[in-house]
Amino acid sequence: YFVRDLLFKKTQLETSISVNFEVIDGIESKNMSYREYILRWLEKRKTMKFRQHSLHLKNITTEMHTMETYISAMKSGYIDEIVGLIRRQKKVEDTNAITEFIITKCKMTKLQAEFLLKTDLRHLAAGYLPQYEARYKQLKSEYTVCENLILDPSKIIDEIDQEMLEIEQKYGMPRMAKLINAEDDSNI
Repeated sequence: YFVRDLLFKKTQLETSISVNFEVIDGIESKNMSYREYILRWLEKRKTMKFRQHSLHLKNITTEMHTMETYISAMKSGYIDEIVGLIRRQKKVEDTNAITEFIITKCKMTKLQAEFLLKTDLRHLAAGYLPQYEARYKQLKSEYTVCENLILDPSKIIDEIDQEMLEIEQKYGMPRMAKLINAEDDSNI
């Protein structure tokens, strides 16, 4: 027997304790069972994880686009000409001509060309190229991992399971109740 069974048998404990989950569901108040409450929490957690990974994927994509811009500009061989055009620019209208030059010579998108024009020139130094290539490679692997998490819901559930195990390991306590025989229940 468990101590709990003994307490239920000899006291009013079992009949006097109840759990009531009254929650706000949308705009209305609702009573939920413990199971329904846990399932709803799990759904919310999955949605939150999906959104978190989607945002991370978006940030990775943006940074990859930036690295591609730097790498393309440096590898094109036209970087010195681009810097020279930027320095000789006299009017705002000259920006359009420089943008077109970057698009055609470096094979970049208009967004990348405009970003390159707004970039601090020290970021275009040749010494940064190995760092940009390494960072791009790292981002590409992170992108693959994040994309796989988003596309496979079971991986998100596995991630939630792992988090719950870590919480249990960090905050969990050993069982406080002791097991006793039915004969020993009078010694309690």
